[in-house]
Amino acid sequence: MATNLTDQSALLAFKSKITTLEPAENALAGNWTTEASFCDWIGVSCSRRRQRVTALNLSFMNLQGTISPHIGNLSFLTLLNLGNNSFHSQIPATVGRLRRLRWIILGNNQLEGIIPSSLANCRKLQDVRLGNNHLRGNIPKEMGHLLHLQILDISENRLRGNIPSTIFNISTLQVIDLTDNSLSNSIPMDMCLNLPRLEFLYLSLNHFSGQIPTSLCQCKSLRDIYLWQNNFTGSIPRDIGCLSKLEFLSLGRNRLIDTVPPSLGNLSRLEHLDFINNYLSGEIPHQLAHLSNLKYLNIAVNNLSGELPQEIFNISSVKYINFRENRLSGHVPKFTGLGHPNLEDLLLQGNQLSGKIPDSISNTSKLTLLELSDNFLSGSVPTTLGNLRLLQTLNLGRNLLTNLMVTMELQFLTSLTQCRVLENLAIESNPLNAILPDSIGNLSSSLGVFIMDSSQIKGRIPTTIGNLTNLMGLELYNNDLIGTIPSTIGGIDRLQGLSLFEPVVHCDLKPSNVLLDEDMVAHMLDISHNGLGGNIPSTIFNISTLQVIDLSYNSLSNSIPMDMCLNLPRLEFFNLSSNHFTGQIPTSLCECKNLGYIDLWRNNFTRSITRDIGCLSKLKILDLGWNRLIDTVPPSLGNLSNLTFLDIAVNNLSGEIPQVIFNISSVKRIYLLENRLSGHVPDLTGLPHP
Repeated sequence: MATNLTDQSALLAFKSKITTLEPAENALAGNWTTEASFCDWIGVSCSRRRQRVTALNLSFMNLQGTISPHIGNLSFLTLLNLGNNSFHSQIPATVGRLRRLRWIILGNNQLEGIIPSSLANCRKLQDVRLGNNHLRGNIPKEMGHLLHLQILDISENRLRGNIPSTIFNISTLQVIDLTDNSLSNSIPMDMCLNLPRLEFLYLSLNHFSGQIPTSLCQCKSLRDIYLWQNNFTGSIPRDIGCLSKLEFLSLGRNRLIDTVPPSLGNLSRLEHLDFINNYLSGEIPHQLAHLSNLKYLNIAVNNLSGELPQEIFNISSVKYINFRENRLSGHVPKFTGLGHPNLEDLLLQGNQLSGKIPDSISNTSKLTLLELSDNFLSGSVPTTLGNLRLLQTLNLGRNLLTNLMVTMELQFLTSLTQCRVLENLAIESNPLNAILPDSIGNLSSSLGVFIMDSSQIKGRIPTTIGNLTNLMGLELYNNDLIGTIPSTIGGIDRLQGLSLFEPVVHCDLKPSNVLLDEDMVAHMLDISHNGLGGNIPSTIFNISTLQVIDLSYNSLSNSIPMDMCLNLPRLEFFNLSSNHFTGQIPTSLCECKNLGYIDLWRNNFTRSITRDIGCLSKLKILDLGWNRLIDTVPPSLGNLSNLTFLDIAVNNLSGEIPQVIFNISSVKRIYLLENRLSGHVPDLTGLPHP
């Protein structure tokens, strides 16, 4: 017969499987000893009369090891909480012996294997939390026998198969959380017939298919529905407005069709509505304006049409509105009165909006993100944008915006100097026909990206641009700029890319593929396709973070410093093509060990090709064509094992062609014409050249 000695032995067996390092090991080692009653041990609770273990709570103890099968001998246990540790291996099947167990919490560990079907023997279970482990296999159909279960959380595992239909017969269930597994198949249409108490349904990040259950109205207590990122098809239930307690509704990233149900307007408690990335069509129902508690509204990337309902933008509680990438028309809504004090993010890009940007948009005093790009907006950019003191991102690119006729300077840029936390500013591809004011140097010190290419910008680049010391991306290409590159650019020491190129290059590798960080944000100074002259400021070569230098397609001249690579350890892309540079190719190129692209095409470089150029083991593109290079072709080119493109055509090179260059298996193109080279080109038939 089990006694309290049985409990002590079970606990000591459990302790023996723990391999934890400091500090928890000392806590158990010094406390879990036979010198004291096990009822006084850390994490152990006992019944008063029988002194039997009723609860074992060791959560957040930094424990690692396995769960001993002897845990099943704690026959009076009602609570087992080992959550937020580092237990691995399987959940022992012996937990099925714990007939008094009501709460089992093993979440946030590294448990593997299957969910033991014996767990269904614990018929008093109310709370099962096994989330964030590495559990595999199917959900045991025996779980449907747990008729007192209130919380079922097995999220963030590797479970497969379907949800056993028996789960939907547990009338006591309040929470079903199966998020982030690999579960599939359809959900029963009548799933809610026996779930009157269900409040939280989390099925996101799986592979469920079929229709959203039509019986949702039977789950009258539902507060949260998360079906995000599955393969649900068909319509959103038309009567979904029956769920009067619903606060969160997330159906994004599925394959839903048809229109947005007007009955959604009945959900007076709704705070979060997300239908992004579906195939919804039709107009935005004006009934959404009745959602007086709405904070988050996202119906982006669908096929919605018609005009933006003005009423929706008068919901005072809303913080986030995203209708981007639809086919919406009409105007940007006016923000009059005091009906929008909380709006922080407004995303309307990629639609068919026209007309002017309203001055009243400045009444959204908490706005941090304004995205209006890729529309048909016209008129001038309102100077009232400067009143948005919390603005962090402004994107007006690819519209039909113009400048005020009274001045050539872009006055709205001056107004934006009041936005002291501005980080991203994009106004490219608009017919602005204006000059950059000196005041751009007074823009936010936090500014990291400034994009104004293809906008008919004239005049010189203001020297004050050097004040933007945190700038990582600057694109001014395809404008009508004149003058020289300001030396003050060398003070922008966080700059990772310097590019003044025409966006079409004459070989396979495009610079637009180079400067993207982990967040897909371009870090580039791009002033290409302009008429800039003079030399490259020497300060440019002191920016040690530079990965790309592209000054192609300008009228730059003079020589390049021989030691240019001494402070450029990260440089990967170097393009000076189609300029008027003279002198020798820098002899320090070997210091730029990460170079994969060198393009000096169509300049006036003289003297020899650097003899040790074969040191650049990562080099893929080498274009030295159309210069005035002399001497022989260095045999060290044969060491460039990753080279795919070599152009040394139209120079004054002489001597024999090094045969080693034909042994580089990765090479696709070699151009040698119009030199004074001798020797022969081998027959490459049958050789491993792509």
